[in-house]
Amino acid sequence: MRPLYDVWQFISQSTDLVILNGHLGDAANYPIQDLFDDSRQVQANSVFIAVSGNKLHGNAFIEKAITQGAICVITDEKPCEEVLSQMPPAVAIWWVADLVTVLPKLAAWFYNAPSTQLKLIGITGTNGKTSTAFYTAQLLSHLTHEPVAMIGTLGNGLVTYDANVASNPLKVDLEVSPNTTPDVIVLNRVLAKFVAQGIRYCVMEVSSHGIVLNRIAGLIFNAVALTQVTRDHLDFHQTEAAYRQAKQALFEDYSATYQVLNLDDALGQALYASDAQPSKKFGYSLQVAADLSLLNLKLNAQGMMFDIATEHAKFATHAALMGRFNAENLACAVGLSLVNGFELSAIVEALPKLQAVTGRMEKVRSLPSVLVDYAHTPDALQQALLAVRQHMAPVETTGQSDQKLWVVFGCGGNRDKGKRPLMGKVSQNYADAVVLTDDNPRCEASYDILSDILQGFNPTKHPQPLMIPDRQTAIETALSQANPQDIILIAGKGHETYQAFCQEQTYFSDQATVLAWKKKDDMDS
Repeated sequence: MRPLYDVWQFISQSTDLVILNGHLGDAANYPIQDLFDDSRQVQANSVFIAVSGNKLHGNAFIEKAITQGAICVITDEKPCEEVLSQMPPAVAIWWVADLVTVLPKLAAWFYNAPSTQLKLIGITGTNGKTSTAFYTAQLLSHLTHEPVAMIGTLGNGLVTYDANVASNPLKVDLEVSPNTTPDVIVLNRVLAKFVAQGIRYCVMEVSSHGIVLNRIAGLIFNAVALTQVTRDHLDFHQTEAAYRQAKQALFEDYSATYQVLNLDDALGQALYASDAQPSKKFGYSLQVAADLSLLNLKLNAQGMMFDIATEHAKFATHAALMGRFNAENLACAVGLSLVNGFELSAIVEALPKLQAVTGRMEKVRSLPSVLVDYAHTPDALQQALLAVRQHMAPVETTGQSDQKLWVVFGCGGNRDKGKRPLMGKVSQNYADAVVLTDDNPRCEASYDILSDILQGFNPTKHPQPLMIPDRQTAIETALSQANPQDIILIAGKGHETYQAFCQEQTYFSDQATVLAWKKKDDMDS
């Protein structure tokens, strides 16, 4: 909470501010509770920040913000005289032309620089951010016996590991967020809330959008980490080079005490060798000698077994996680725990207790086995299929020679069209049976999207896909046609509980669809 006068003074010392409405003297001591750039969230005694949004400028919502209790509006675009003439005299309207530039400093100042009052860990990469963040939060909670904050795809909130709760020691209390990386005002507000709760660690996913759109501007990181970089979000970045540069910027343009880098990734290798930032570098690898090496990886039906080693210690251990890529994610989480001063021996004790992320190689049923995963890029889909294949029991063990790997997936509408045929090609190369279906078609026709995916299939090669736009029907078709020994991977939506169409979002859950079919199947049998 800060007086309105202090807000005026802070901005005026940073840049030019023009008062368009209201007299500062009348409102100088008004206590400002919060800053908001979304008029729908505005509360009493708050400041509404009016800047350009995805479709409209915030000026279009000034009246609504005032109705909801805003006593000050700060805009980077001067409203027309007609709008100003209708403003209540008691409401301050300030015009700051370069508001977008000032905003990160304003947010950090208003909320008392919360990123400096806890240890903020930022994780970026094409795939693996969510799982790595979740494993890191679990490890830190296990090691500190305290709640650890998370910000990312799964939501914003606390992850708590309590060994005294025998039935389910892991408690995950997250509020859904519209963006993987929230805007700079929301980030500072959420971090300030964590500080007020006494939280010492916050693990945050940092998206390429968040970097380019300056959502993390002004934040101070304890550590930043890289999973790996492949192709994604070309609808936004246009080129792979621009996308890679966005990821690289987190390590070259932001201050962090530590950088934890994947040495099995080309960008990770380049950053490890770079001196662009004075951060302490820590490399992890499944392939080469590194500060942290994960060796002798073996996958089985229960998860994975491996040796984990630093220069000073080596341990044999295991984790109930599926997929080789999860071994990479795990190594990154261990690296982040190590640079924060925890002993490898203590970390190793926690590894077998880690739980997978909802919708990330999540096993939903058996006979046939069904896994739900968020894989929605060509590389992620390939890695997921390869991971499942590696966990499939050999023929001499099962006595079955016709075990099949099914995949059910689609591609998002109004998004990167270039990846659609690439994902089709991956599915044909790595699965035994393919069902193409909707995955948030938005404002595109379903069959147009599926036809784009179909372009990646070789018409002379097996398998040829089934094309079933309705996702529920597609999943049920795979379940009814699969043999008990088969494995079905349902990819693309993971934890999501909606299907996005042009004008609406409807409830939909891959997991619920599978479980409902299981109940129906049990009743029928």
